Amino acid sequence: MLPLRRRDLLRLSLALPLAACGTPPPKPIAPKPSTPAPLPSAKPSEPPLDAEVLVVGAGVAGLAAARMLADAGRRVLILEARSRIGGRILTDQSVQPPVELGAMFIHGVTNNPIPPLLQRARMKRVDYDSIALYRPGGAALSEAALARIDRRLETLVDKLETERSSLLGPTNADIALGTAIDRALAGLRLSPSDRRDLDFAITMAIEHDYAAEVAELSYAGWYEGDDLGGGDAMVSGGFDDLPRVLSEGLRIVLGETVRRIETDAAGVRITGSRVFTAERVLVTLPLGVLRAGSVTFAPELPDSKRAAISRLRMGTYDKVVLEFAAPFWTKDSQWLGLIGKTKRDGVLLANLVPFDNTPRLIASLVGETARTLEQRSDDAAVGLVLDSLRAVYGKAVSTPVRSWVTRWAQDPYSLGSYSFVPVGASGSDLDVLAEPVGTRLFFAGEATSRRHAATVHGALLSGQREAERILDLS
Repeated sequence: MLPLRRRDLLRLSLALPLAACGTPPPKPIAPKPSTPAPLPSAKPSEPPLDAEVLVVGAGVAGLAAARMLADAGRRVLILEARSRIGGRILTDQSVQPPVELGAMFIHGVTNNPIPPLLQRARMKRVDYDSIALYRPGGAALSEAALARIDRRLETLVDKLETERSSLLGPTNADIALGTAIDRALAGLRLSPSDRRDLDFAITMAIEHDYAAEVAELSYAGWYEGDDLGGGDAMVSGGFDDLPRVLSEGLRIVLGETVRRIETDAAGVRITGSRVFTAERVLVTLPLGVLRAGSVTFAPELPDSKRAAISRLRMGTYDKVVLEFAAPFWTKDSQWLGLIGKTKRDGVLLANLVPFDNTPRLIASLVGETARTLEQRSDDAAVGLVLDSLRAVYGKAVSTPVRSWVTRWAQDPYSLGSYSFVPVGASGSDLDVLAEPVGTRLFFAGEATSRRHAATVHGALLSGQREAERILDLS
């Protein structure tokens, strides 16, 4: 049944660990995530709001840090550029069941800090073996064909790990993971159909996991991170329950775009629409925003940190969510895999019928496919998925009653879905990004979590890590 696993065994992954992610759904449907009431606005001439620690960003990392600091008695103020909290968690509560346009899955339920915090949301275990896979033209793959793809994928992964030195070449210079895959498969004499099947499995198992294509990923550094055990779970009823719970009682200024962060011996000075001062600042800006340079630092960040930011990349993972009047597809399988005639034509869809009995399909697009589609209209994105479905189900495919399309690479407050290690970078760059600058400036977020990058729990744990670091100084 094609048991693809995550990074340690390359498990099949649809979820946007953060975000992935998405811009607000197309009109007229507007997301209504839970948010605290913003603090009253103040004129620039008025004194700054009192705080010992300023937190830039009300995503999961910032909220988790602020929660711990506030519970320890520290005066904390969060500055958030968006008009909502949650960052790359975005739930459309205007429909029932709600639609997750950002994070949707809990990656590993064992010892994961998130499930206890989800008070209202529901969770259901994900079965990555529950997949119906179709070749171009609509032929369903047999159990034997699924098993054959799985064996080839696992053999490939083993070879990539055990023959790393030879596949990297005599100089051991870093190469793209895609190049290493081609070298590992050389001589196997796969038929075009077999290679197409394997490429689809690679896309689903690796590229979806990193929101990047194997041609972009570092072979030397792609195999980073640890997985939590216990399997995955899909959240229904609203992943925005997590930021809601974390934010209760916290002071948050919404719609405040930070432009400059200054630190010196006296403390911290942050400039946005007004000036904020504190003893310390925790920056939880997504890697994409740090790379864009829209927030300046004085003094400049250390060369090592700027170099790490420059080397790392932000992946793109977008969703096309389709709701129909009734299912026309295989209702029992949690996943539908539509293998395309080319690598970029393939589509993976999550079937929500087994999860919340809703006739919805969620197609996920990554890398260049997602970036290209972001330049097109919502109708074009929906049409792409419908064409793939018609190749399998023909005239049974009905017109969606509503749809949602996300564009995370265009979101100015994330500029991507989640981080990945490209050619020329390494996991140590994530560690460098996590390092504080002196005793005033601290950093958190999924891109600072080497063990759990690109996950919601990685973001949460990074915020708690920095909160502990700040508390240890005072």
